[in-house]
Amino acid sequence: CQEALTASDWLEKNFPIASWGRIAWNEVIQSSCTTWNDTSELLSAFEKIIVENKLEGSVIVLWTNALKPPIRIKLSVLLNYSQAIFAEDWDTWVYSEEDKWCIEVFHDGEICFGVGLNK
Repeated sequence: CQEALTASDWLEKNFPIASWGRIAWNEVIQSSCTTWNDTSELLSAFEKIIVENKLEGSVIVLWTNALKPPIRIKLSVLLNYSQAIFAEDWDTWVYSEEDKWCIEVFHDGEICFGVGLNK
């Protein structure tokens, strides 16, 4: 799980983390959050974030469960498998180490996007 530790460390270095484990989006200046009620709304919101912010390149996918190792995948490929990837665990983070942005999918029906504090 060394890779998982590295991935979570990256998030903690670049984003403020609340005591309950979510990113504290109210402290991230360049951020926005959208609510979703079902899988189709989640997938639509995810795609909208990618298109509106012109996101691309290689990303890391990290889940709440530390037993699931993070994966590195091209964002264009992730779009094709996002439903399966989000179904893997309660909460999911998709982030770009290079461009310092993160998308957080929270199980209670919120998806957020923001640029890290160390950009």
